[in-house]
Amino acid sequence: LGALWVRERDTNAELRLELAQIQAADDATATEIEELSNQITALELRNDQLAREKAELEPLVADVPPGRLSVIDIPFDPVFVDEVRGQFLAVAASGDYVVWAGGVESQITDFGTVAGSPTGMFAARDQAFIASDAGQVEVVSLIGGEDATPIPTGALVGMVQDNRQFWGFEPDSGELRRHRSTNGRLTTSVALPTAVTELSVGAGAVWALGTDGMVYRINTADFTLTPISAGQDLVAITAGPDALWTLSAADGSLRRVDAVSGEVLVTVPVGRDPIDAEFSGNSVWVALRSGSALIEVDTRTSAVVSRTSLPAEPISVSSGETGVLVTLDAEDPLVRVASD
Repeated sequence: LGALWVRERDTNAELRLELAQIQAADDATATEIEELSNQITALELRNDQLAREKAELEPLVADVPPGRLSVIDIPFDPVFVDEVRGQFLAVAASGDYVVWAGGVESQITDFGTVAGSPTGMFAARDQAFIASDAGQVEVVSLIGGEDATPIPTGALVGMVQDNRQFWGFEPDSGELRRHRSTNGRLTTSVALPTAVTELSVGAGAVWALGTDGMVYRINTADFTLTPISAGQDLVAITAGPDALWTLSAADGSLRRVDAVSGEVLVTVPVGRDPIDAEFSGNSVWVALRSGSALIEVDTRTSAVVSRTSLPAEPISVSSGETGVLVTLDAEDPLVRVASD
């Protein structure tokens, strides 16, 4: 009987241990279920918030008339595009470029290839300046004739024009460099604490979007460097004559930033999945992946004033003299939305 009692006692202990393990597993499962329930509730609240924002915007935002949007026919997918004095320029990742007038392929006036892969570009007056990882900037004539001699600069990234000079970030040295457009002479270099993904110029400064999420203001009068925090998960910056605008993917907002103090003055909800922004005329144009749309924000009122439905998902936006140019992930990769 003693041996039987011992075996029964051991069996009871094992059963109690197994029961405790089952209860612990049940508790863990209940905790996981509660966490998932909380996540579902948070997502439902977010969907409700987005639905309210959409309902508020839709009555106020008119779709841009179809006549303002036109497809530009070019022979490749561009990584950089620009327009100046009725001439257009597009550059492919291969280094191929094409110059044309009037926005149609049949009026191509020049084409060629730059050395290396292009890393930046801008057009000014009758020339285009194309930087590449070959360590030079090639100067292409937009009106025919001979191209100018390439300018040795290093592999500049994110070129912007500043009067008769241009700026670009040189990754190897970590410097923001300014060169004269006429002769390519290096006139200024400013060391930055991080790499740069985008540059913009305006409001008395060159603005650099750092890979650390900060915006760096370089005063073009005395070249002082000021870091600015202007939103989370910034994907684009664009400067106007009196302010900087930053685009945040974290909350789908465009922010107006005081050019002197760095203070965020206005926050404008623009929509989900923003990818790029460009100042043009009196507006900032924001490209959204969500819904394949182009949103126009009036800089005088900080109000959303129009929405353009794009034929495909946008990749980037650039400013032209007759409107904004939008590159698309599509068979026809370039469209123009004309200004009013």
